[in-house]
Amino acid sequence: MKLVLSVLFAAVTLIGFSQEVEGSEAIKNIDQELGLDQELATEDVSTQHVDGNKAIEREQLTSQKVTKKRSKIKMRDVVKKVRQIKKQQKSNSNSSDAMMILLIILAIILPWLAVGIHTGWDTMLTLVSILLWLLFVLPGIIFALLVIFDVIG
Repeated sequence: MKLVLSVLFAAVTLIGFSQEVEGSEAIKNIDQELGLDQELATEDVSTQHVDGNKAIEREQLTSQKVTKKRSKIKMRDVVKKVRQIKKQQKSNSNSSDAMMILLIILAIILPWLAVGIHTGWDTMLTLVSILLWLLFVLPGIIFALLVIFDVIG
């Protein structure tokens, strides 16, 4: 879920960034890398010899080609960022495993503290954990383990 949200955030950021720099040097650089500036130059020369309606159609087609190529570049950037995020998550999996083990141990000793740390001190879940722990220790431990393993919450 976090990965999907981060990909969507990256895509929205890229779209917003491309709208901000439209007409700037960054777009011109992309066009030069793709060779679009040469295509547009040849299209401009050929449109001078064509009637007005055909010239407009050609301009629309070239603008569609440019936007398609730009969107392909944006998608490649998004895919690259997703791959980087996956690599980071794999490298962080060792630390998350250690954190999970510590939370399990803490859930056995002080369940309410483990629930509070895991949920970011969610008031309702922490209070339920405290009550279960004070009234009956074993249900408090079971509740804490369920919250840590994301069965409840």
